[in-house]
Amino acid sequence: MACTDALQHVANAAGVAPRHAQHLALRKFYYPDTLDWKELVIARGRQVIQQALCGLAQESEV
Repeated sequence: MACTDALQHVANAAGVAPRHAQHLALRKFYYPDTLDWKELVIARGRQVIQQALCGLAQESEV
């Protein structure tokens, strides 16, 4: 089954437009609704914020 055929099947089964079905499929793939994924996203966000704060602190020392 081709990718577009699969999306059309998902769209028909869900009762939504094919474009919306594609959006839902991509979201499910890249943003899984699992606790471990959410915890990893939060942990990475904290790392990024810490790096930004350290970078700003170094700039203020110069």
